[in-house]
Amino acid sequence: MLVATNPREMVDGWVEDYVFVDWGEEFRRLHGEAFPDMDTPAISVGLGSLGLEYIRQNGGSGYFPMRVVQPFIDKKELFLVQGAPEMKRPAYMVYPEVARFQETLDLALTGLREIASQWEAG
Repeated sequence: MLVATNPREMVDGWVEDYVFVDWGEEFRRLHGEAFPDMDTPAISVGLGSLGLEYIRQNGGSGYFPMRVVQPFIDKKELFLVQGAPEMKRPAYMVYPEVARFQETLDLALTGLREIASQWEAG
């Protein structure tokens, strides 16, 4: 989600204090589609915690996972930018094709898929 240190709506000029956090290839693709005419941000980082700490100390805005910024939103230290596109990042899980305990693996996969679908819905 796009958050900022001051309440704001998505308008022209918001990029002045924008910190681009590189969340990976899929995020870069979605970001480019959402903001095709955006100038290169003055500050780019490859580590989310660094970008978050930067905007908390210096002011600004950036995209961060909701689970990371929710405590700061609750304390009114950060604010969701109204009207900003939401970026969803994929999650991957690696597991063996043939598991030693296949029933346990199947149960875990079913549970994770259920949790993921509930997360998406809520």
